[in-house]
Amino acid sequence: MEDRADLPEEKPVRSRHFGLSVREYIRVTIIAIILVIFLRTFVLEAYRIPTSSMENTLLPGDLILVEKLSYGHLNEFEIPFTSIKFPVFNLPDFSQPERNDVLVFQYPGDRDEYIPSRQENYIKRIAALPGDIVVIRKDTVYINGRPLETPEGVFYKREKKEWRDDRIFPPGKEWSSLSYGPLFVPKSGDTLHLNPFTIDEWRVFINRELRRPAVSVEGGKVHIDGYETEEYIVKKNYYFVLGDNRDDSMDSRYWGFVPEDHIIGRAFMIYWSLDPSAFSIMDALRSDRILKKVH
Repeated sequence: MEDRADLPEEKPVRSRHFGLSVREYIRVTIIAIILVIFLRTFVLEAYRIPTSSMENTLLPGDLILVEKLSYGHLNEFEIPFTSIKFPVFNLPDFSQPERNDVLVFQYPGDRDEYIPSRQENYIKRIAALPGDIVVIRKDTVYINGRPLETPEGVFYKREKKEWRDDRIFPPGKEWSSLSYGPLFVPKSGDTLHLNPFTIDEWRVFINRELRRPAVSVEGGKVHIDGYETEEYIVKKNYYFVLGDNRDDSMDSRYWGFVPEDHIIGRAFMIYWSLDPSAFSIMDALRSDRILKKVH
């Protein structure tokens, strides 16, 4: 009779390995989510161009990348799935926005709103910096008396209307989108001189800075928060922005200045592009625009 040694019973390792792989998968997934949140919050974010206001620099259906650290400025943000909020803050030694930079920013509100009724992001090109004076005459934008340089690839349509537009910013000006200004772009520390004849020009601006309906005129005198005053000190830097397709763009001519703390970042690349009017994916793909730099 042949002797047979008893073999030790094998342990079920498959379930242990499976458990480890699930835990590892969850760990990697959590790390990836945290990394994506970090990149979207602090470094890069993708946006889709919905309108023709920036043609032909940017077309409807372009997908762009935006650098959020270009200017060292981060807007207030909330960590997704939490109630943790971080305030606006600036990092040192970063560049400042320059003329002709293409910006993504938080919409400051319709012309007469001091708090926007809708939360949207816009994309436009900087025409004027804080402290500049803007004048528009037909197809030419003048900054401090000199024509604004036209970047390569920018397309402007011929504007047909010459009449006054009641939507023009600021209220009360007999201007149109073709005959606009001169308009002063405020910068931090500037003193605005106020009286009952000029207050309509600055009412919404001041209310936006203070985020409340602070300005009133009583007895022929200007009041801010109920106190009579003849001046106001500007708290922030502001930018005047325009769409490249100026005949089809709602921009600073219609709703005013972009505050520095509304800037999200600078558009620098088109990474994908699909024509929304096409009937098939092959017809929609605009391969010549993929990885194209935004100027």
